Amino acid sequence: MTRTWITICIALGLILFGLGVFYYKAVMLSYPITPSQTVDSWYIEFSSNIEPKSRRNKDALEFALAKPRDNENYVVTNLQMFAPEFGVEDDSNARYEFTKRSLVGSETILLRFNIFAIDNPTPIKSADVKIDDQYRKKNRISNPDDKIVILYEKIDEIIKEAKDKSAGPVSYTKQIIKILDQDKSSQRFLIEEMGVSSREAMIVKLLGASDVKARIAHGFELQDRNNNLDIVTWVEVNDGKAWKRVAVSPAMSSLENYYLWWVGDHDVFNNAESVRYSYTLSSKANRDGSLTREIWMQENRNPVLNFFSLQTLPLEQQFVVQILVLIPLGALLVSFFRQMIGFQTFGTFMPVLIALAFRETGLGYGIAFFFGIICVGLIARAYITKLHLLMVPRLSAVLSTIVLFIILMMLVTKDMDISLGISVALFPVVIITMFIERMSTMLDEKGGLDAAYGFIGSMFVASVIYIFVLSGYTIHLMFVFPELIFVSIGLCLLLGRYNGYKLMEYWRFRQIKKATS
Repeated sequence: MTRTWITICIALGLILFGLGVFYYKAVMLSYPITPSQTVDSWYIEFSSNIEPKSRRNKDALEFALAKPRDNENYVVTNLQMFAPEFGVEDDSNARYEFTKRSLVGSETILLRFNIFAIDNPTPIKSADVKIDDQYRKKNRISNPDDKIVILYEKIDEIIKEAKDKSAGPVSYTKQIIKILDQDKSSQRFLIEEMGVSSREAMIVKLLGASDVKARIAHGFELQDRNNNLDIVTWVEVNDGKAWKRVAVSPAMSSLENYYLWWVGDHDVFNNAESVRYSYTLSSKANRDGSLTREIWMQENRNPVLNFFSLQTLPLEQQFVVQILVLIPLGALLVSFFRQMIGFQTFGTFMPVLIALAFRETGLGYGIAFFFGIICVGLIARAYITKLHLLMVPRLSAVLSTIVLFIILMMLVTKDMDISLGISVALFPVVIITMFIERMSTMLDEKGGLDAAYGFIGSMFVASVIYIFVLSGYTIHLMFVFPELIFVSIGLCLLLGRYNGYKLMEYWRFRQIKKATS
């Protein structure tokens, strides 16, 4: 009896602590309980590996990295630069200057910052950008050679056709891009004769030839939970009031949700001819409005909560933690269904792992694939058992058979209009092997009915976990309020002390109850 009361006290303490922190964050700090439909803040992480192009090169290095900056739509906050092996200077031209005596191996540059959307965007004036009027008629060479004459004629031809079909700077720019897309040979000719390094630079020169102020812009799309973003380039034209974005490729999506990082005809690293670099760019939507405001306003009113906030982790770790925080809740549901309802499942955590696999495949296809794998595994195990092998080699043979079947399914589904060929490999193969072994043992010892109950129970609990635990609301709640794990632990302790009848046992023993009453 003493152990029961000690367990209850510990459980209640954990539950009250978890709920207390949850209440303080939700009510006092206004942390959002539900995922917001409109995201106004993002975590960004840019990581780059720098190495010399030649190992023989011992010269001093000096190059620059574009610095994230405020623009008409977004404010940059909590900007952090990590480059311990370099000398770093934050110059006035919106870039970081890196210097090093010599670079022998690979070094890492890490940039982290937050982007906060502005409620009332204010257009930025265009006084800092001059019109590139090199090819305006008044600035052209007076006695050009034949090749230059052809260049001028091609420019005039494109300008005339685009003006006839446009009504303003934006539509004019779109018409120029459309004409160039339809005539690739002219596009190559213009790039070569103008001596520019990119298609975007050539478009800016064409716009300048007709007195349109334009610039090359670079940035990336703001996406939730994406660790493989690409930096893209577009053209911006000024209509006298604000800069308007124009996509230079039909493959580019709408540019409304893109963050403008830097402008100019250069890469994210400038003057970096003597080094090679690769980068990874990650973003994650931040729906934690209170924390964002504290970072933005540079306040530190809650250092303990900020320290333990999962949003302060690197983005790659955040993607992993978002799944890890769901496992305790899934395990709690398994315990509830087994201890209170009476469902039979193969193992305690196996339904949780199966539900995580369903997250990649979807519920319907996931159950179908899992059922197919189990059938193949049971057949293989039945034939291998006849050879009277020892347990470990038998499990190894079944495991190998499952892997071959998964590879076969990947080959079969590679050309189908469903993205399951790779996802099915995410099933925990070792867990499936143990699942098959457990199910085969139950078939031998208790018969097919009990084995079927165990399979159905495992699939049902995994489906419930997939529907309720892996929803967007639950992921948001557990990630923003990880203290709810204490509540889950407390409930598990209370379930562990329950030794009464399960709900299904009342149904099983109803005839005995009628006979004794």
